[in-house]
Amino acid sequence: RALPARQTLMRETGGIHAAAWCDRDGAVLDVFEDVGRHNALDKLIGHLARRRADLGAGFVFLSSRASYELVR
Repeated sequence: RALPARQTLMRETGGIHAAAWCDRDGAVLDVFEDVGRHNALDKLIGHLARRRADLGAGFVFLSSRASYELVR
């Protein structure tokens, strides 16, 4: 329920994908949007890498389907 409130571009366009980083309790911490679902995830991964985030401390949530290449 928290993701749509953080999707600025989706509200403006009605057709944008999002990738979110959530803590273990499901709280949305970071959201990145793009017209491509792969690009949204790439933006999130880059952000997490720059922060040297502990990837064991949370999970990725996608607004679209998680195809095998995104999961891999």
